[in-house]
Amino acid sequence: MTAAATPLPVPEPAAAARWPTWVLLALCVLVPYLPNALGADFLRTFDDNFYFGPDNPEFQAGLGAVLDPGRPIANVYLPVAHASLWLDYWLGGGTAWWPHLVALLWHLLAAVVLVRLLQALGLAAAPALAAGVLFALHPALAESVAWVSGRKDLGSAVGVGLALLAARRHADTGRPAALLAAALLQALAMYAKATAVVAPLLAVLVVAGARGRQRWLAPLVLLLVTAPIAWHHQTLAAAQGTLAAAAIGDRLSQVPGAYVHYLATALWPAALNVLYPEVATLERFRASLARDAGLLALVLVGIAAALRWRRSRAVGAGLLAFGVALLPFNTAFPASSIAAADRYLYLAVPGLAAALGAGLW
Repeated sequence: MTAAATPLPVPEPAAAARWPTWVLLALCVLVPYLPNALGADFLRTFDDNFYFGPDNPEFQAGLGAVLDPGRPIANVYLPVAHASLWLDYWLGGGTAWWPHLVALLWHLLAAVVLVRLLQALGLAAAPALAAGVLFALHPALAESVAWVSGRKDLGSAVGVGLALLAARRHADTGRPAALLAAALLQALAMYAKATAVVAPLLAVLVVAGARGRQRWLAPLVLLLVTAPIAWHHQTLAAAQGTLAAAAIGDRLSQVPGAYVHYLATALWPAALNVLYPEVATLERFRASLARDAGLLALVLVGIAAALRWRRSRAVGAGLLAFGVALLPFNTAFPASSIAAADRYLYLAVPGLAAALGAGLW
């Protein structure tokens, strides 16, 4: 074996002062959320009662019914997210404070995984921690954290983050165990929420800087895992009638507006809304097509320019990851029945937080 083909050792992130990092992240999650979480009730306006109340026959029937692929819950089959909620239901006796508390722990885990991933990618401790703090405190993510039914966002993000971390480990070391872990974690993420479908593309960004010849194997394996599960979700959505019917021309004209909306919301979360009015929002996207297409083009040019220079490459990669994570919410394909939602930013904000953290140093 030649020296060029020998897997390179992966430097572990500095162990020094690691515990203050986790303590700071825990404070960023617990201080703003914990007082309300312990006293909050379920959001009966949405479907928390369907998950935790007597209206959920699967929860009443037991874990076997929750995992049964022939019994979708709320028109989707998400056994990982729903099993997590069922476990909360079983352990907490149907009380509201328990699943709220567990959601905070999931959010904290997502922040920790983000920091670990960024450090594994070579980002220094300070900008990686800054990204984790920005992610933990971002107001647009409050819906996923405070809404019990947002467990699917939390579980999917944690699964994708761990899968990407394993993919990078494999790219650096060539260890088969890391590749197997990435595949398993991606399958779990896809069955927490189908938005994990973007993980193979994110994996391309994650492994691009590795030196091992095998670095492209992990994105390929993630794609092979993702494709059949995505087909399963799409087939079920068609059967349940949850896909929006609209002409492709109308849907394509909404894409720039959707991206600009999410970028503006992530950068300036001053007008958050848990349920944007579908017709009015989509009409606004179509009406501002020329302006939003121009803004989106400028953003893409800026990302391309940032990627050309070593000192700004992390910023460009983070912004690119932000856009890639929003691909399932482009309003064109798949055609979502919801115009926009703040919770859709949960898998995208880590990329933006990484870009901002890297830009601060």
